[in-house]
Amino acid sequence: MSTKSIIWSYTKGEFVVFDHYYFSKLYSFLLREYNLYIPTCFEDIFNNNIDILVFNYPEIEFNDFEVQKILELFYQGKTILFLSYYNNEDNSSKICNKVLNKVGLNINYDEVVDEKNNLENDKYLLITSKVGELLKANVSKVFFACSSSISVFDNLLKQKNDIKYIDLLLSEDGVSLVKGAFNNNNGKILAFGSCVFWDNFSLVKFDNFQFVKNIFSFL
Repeated sequence: MSTKSIIWSYTKGEFVVFDHYYFSKLYSFLLREYNLYIPTCFEDIFNNNIDILVFNYPEIEFNDFEVQKILELFYQGKTILFLSYYNNEDNSSKICNKVLNKVGLNINYDEVVDEKNNLENDKYLLITSKVGELLKANVSKVFFACSSSISVFDNLLKQKNDIKYIDLLLSEDGVSLVKGAFNNNNGKILAFGSCVFWDNFSLVKFDNFQFVKNIFSFL
C-alpha cells in the first residue's frame, strides 16, 4: 500500500505544522509516517496527490472559487479537515463555515465547558471518553480544550440525501466537538471545534496521540 499524502495548508494564515514550539511532536510523526506537503499558495494544493487536506485555524477567507475546488475534492473521495477554536476567535469559525455550510456542517460561535470532566479544575480544558466508533481504537480519553460545538443544518440534512453525518467526538454531556460529513464516494469533510488537541501540550495528555494517529489512519 502506498504512503498517504497529507497536505497541510499554509495558504490561509493557518497555524503551520512546522512551528517547532507548538507542533514539533506532530510534525515529526507526520514526516515519519506520511508524505507531507505544506503549500503556501492555494493553487499549489492541487499540484500534489491528496489523501487528507488540513486547514488548521485559517484566518484568511476562502473565495467562491476556492470553496468550489474544496467541494470537488470532497466529491472525489478525499478527506478535508477544518479546525477552529472557541468563540469564533480571529473569525476562524466563520472562515471555516464558508465551506462547511455547503455540506450542512457549522462550527458554532460558542464555548463548550464542563465543570466536572476537565483538567486542573478548568472548565475549558475538557476531558472526554465519548469517542466515535471510527476513532476509538485504543482510545479511552481525549483532552480537548477551548472548543466550540458543531451542529448540522436540518434543511440541508434533508436536501443532501447523499451525505450522512457522524459524530467523531462528543463532550461527556453529549455536545458534538468533532463531526464529519461523509458522502457515497467515501469523501469526508470534518469540522473540529478546537485546533489545540494536537499541539505539543495536548498531544501527550491521555490518549490524544493515539486519537490523532487514528484520524490519519482511519479517515
